[in-house]
Parts: sequence; C-alpha cells; structure tokens
Amino acid sequence: MKPKSIKNLLAAAFVVTLPLLASPRPAQAESLRSFCKYVPNDNSSYTVARPCVFSMRQGLVDIIWDDGVINSFVPNPEQPFTYTDQRGGLVYQQSSTANKTYQMEQGNLYVYWGGDR
Repeated sequence: MKPKSIKNLLAAAFVVTLPLLASPRPAQAESLRSFCKYVPNDNSSYTVARPCVFSMRQGLVDIIWDDGVINSFVPNPEQPFTYTDQRGGLVYQQSSTANKTYQMEQGNLYVYWGGDR
C-alpha cells in the first residue's frame, strides 16, 4: 500500500469512529435493594414496612415497593433536597449514611440501605 493510501484510510477511520466516541451514553439508573417504611402523620393509619428498590436517575427518585406501588419524586431545581411527588405534593429529603428520609405531606417515607430488615 502506498503511504498516501494509508493516510486516506486512517483519515476515513477517524471520521467514522469520532462520532461514535463522542455520542452521549444513555442515563443509567442507580438502584439499590432496600427496606422502606411509610409512617403517616396521623397515628390512626397503619404503618407500611416492606422491602423495596430505591432508584435514582439524573436526580429523579423512584421507590418501588415489593407490592408494585411506586413513589416517584421529581427534583425542584430551585430548592435543593426538595421534590414534587406524582400527586403534586412537596417532598423534603433528609439523608444520613444509613438511610434517606422523605418528608411527604401526609407522612414520612424512610429508605434503609441494604435490603430486608
């Protein structure tokens, strides 16, 4: 092969592979098997506690209970650690190394890392 042909081949390969390298990757969700507990503000209601999956993707939070119920929280870009739930209610996040607490209008949702309790 002539040197000019090799240069043309390398240039063509560069032009073809550059868009592939520069293309954005799809967002990956961070999911963690957890244990969740919902405690209503009024003590007359039943507390729900069961395994769940905590998932976060680009700030969006999904908590998927083992019975199929899903709590979804959309972050408020104007207020850190503040979300809106799927019903339009405000949700405030508190975190520690062991868990997350989401203060909802009707009660608190606790997410404990590490699966069943």
